[in-house]
Amino acid sequence: KPYTKAIIDAGFPNVQEERLEGVMKYLEFCLKQVVANNELGGIMELLNGEFLMPAPGGDPIRNPDVLPTGRNMHALDPSAIPTQAAVEVAEDVTRKLLEKLMDENGGQYPESIAFTLWGTDNIKTYGESLAQVLALVGVRP
Repeated sequence: KPYTKAIIDAGFPNVQEERLEGVMKYLEFCLKQVVANNELGGIMELLNGEFLMPAPGGDPIRNPDVLPTGRNMHALDPSAIPTQAAVEVAEDVTRKLLEKLMDENGGQYPESIAFTLWGTDNIKTYGESLAQVLALVGVRP
């Protein structure tokens, strides 16, 4: 297959083609959704006063349901964040952060840690930033 040859040519000679099939099928799906270009059609439906189907927004790698584009995007469902995956990542990140800060502070925990909670970050990461704050105060959703 062409992608197997490209991967080998890129310096990965031990590629196992059968392990790539699922990823390649997903990437093909994503590409078809992206090039479908539903944006203009969606705008025209809205301008004509028609109903535009709602859909989640975010990163298509983390949530394939964001594709195709051109729908009435909603940012997030507050009852669905942080996700379990976001909690797991956040716990690892906060553990590493505390270790680093303690190393820099003679083995002492910092007196305070500041966070900026951007809405778009929480949308894209399904609540990782929020989960980091929760982990630091000892709460597990």
